[in-house]
Amino acid sequence: KGLIAAGEKTADWYKFKLKKNKKIKINITGEVTGTLKVIVYYKGKKNYTYNFTGGSAQIKTLYGKSKKGTYQIKVVRSGSLSSGTYTLKWK
Repeated sequence: KGLIAAGEKTADWYKFKLKKNKKIKINITGEVTGTLKVIVYYKGKKNYTYNFTGGSAQIKTLYGKSKKGTYQIKVVRSGSLSSGTYTLKWK
């Protein structure tokens, strides 16, 4: 769970590691004013960006078999007035 406040320049970071190639899903739900960016990194490189405007969404970039390794997820405001609360889950 996270909170991104308007005017803050910080981001929330999450990290998980896959020990083998497997199918994973990332889900996000929440209440947002404006847009939050959800950026997925694989081995330190930007893999995918999703613009979340609230409600419920399933980020589809990681469907199919994902490669083993370390993934990071960054949640950040897309504009200075964007803010909101969210819950991020992956499995």
